[in-house]
Amino acid sequence: MGIHLKSTNSIPYDIKTLSKSTVCTSSLEDSKNLFIGTETGLNLYNPQNVSFRRFPNIPNDPASISSNIISSIAEDKTGLKGRNK
Repeated sequence: MGIHLKSTNSIPYDIKTLSKSTVCTSSLEDSKNLFIGTETGLNLYNPQNVSFRRFPNIPNDPASISSNIISSIAEDKTGLKGRNK
């Protein structure tokens, strides 16, 4: 199984593209969800429509990620965990 990812570029104001072209880390969750960490946030790849969903840091929102710089991603029993630089 796995995901086929075409070459892609970031378009800063197009929220369906990767948040930054330089990838710091990635994690394939349950062989279906590809999460990609960049210096500008966490991204989830959607292979059905070849697009991304961005998860940026939203200041003062405790439900958002704590930083946009994602240096590693790991999965445990409760789900994905990211590590910021």
